[in-house]
Amino acid sequence: MGFFATKNDIDEEVASYQKLTFFKKSKNILVVFIIVLVLITFYISGLTVSDMILVPEGSALIIAMAINLIFAFFIYLNHRWAMIAFCLLFVGDKIMFLLGGASPSQIIWAALAIMLTISSIRVASQLKKTKHYK
Repeated sequence: MGFFATKNDIDEEVASYQKLTFFKKSKNILVVFIIVLVLITFYISGLTVSDMILVPEGSALIIAMAINLIFAFFIYLNHRWAMIAFCLLFVGDKIMFLLGGASPSQIIWAALAIMLTISSIRVASQLKKTKHYK
């Protein structure tokens, strides 16, 4: 399945949802994306876990990473509200970075998050309609 999932792709994923492997489900790709972002953030921050607790900027960073992991958990459970909330917060964060003078590469991360979220929401909505998944 590509980033721009067609109706056919969505229908195929929904029809064989229970048999698909972990990386064949669009919601799981979004979950992995979030986990990788958290790991990259932790690595780039250069702080140790003890530094994150003692430094005010570090505690804000650890809270942000924890929120993203909570979203990842609910996205794994196919909650569409978590997909939307993650995407809105993530894209808002990238816009703030751009306004603060960060590199335009933030646009790529935001676009990737939007595409993965749209695909995941479409599959989750179709699953709910067809009652293949609770």
